[in-house]
Amino acid sequence: MKDYKVIKIDRRYNGYRYFKYIVEPKYQRGDAVWIYTTSRVEFQAWREWCRTTFGEGMERDWACGLIHSNKIPPQSWAWDTEHGNKRLYLNSDTELTLFKLRF
Repeated sequence: MKDYKVIKIDRRYNGYRYFKYIVEPKYQRGDAVWIYTTSRVEFQAWREWCRTTFGEGMERDWACGLIHSNKIPPQSWAWDTEHGNKRLYLNSDTELTLFKLRF
């Protein structure tokens, strides 16, 4: 069973226009808090797999800023771990398909 959900990015999400999908761990209601069902170790394995498969990535905000200012080309992937998030940002259907095949 997959332990993540895929969100197609629209204007409500940071990274809109720079990435197409967000992959984030599923979470469930615990005792008065929401608990991720994916551990930090598993999330780090996802990130390491993306680095090995797609090349170096960077924080989402850095990637969006640098892409916007034309200092770097569009990136295949990025991540966001600010404010308790555990999110991978994927650029296209190709990256999402490869991720789904692996995980």
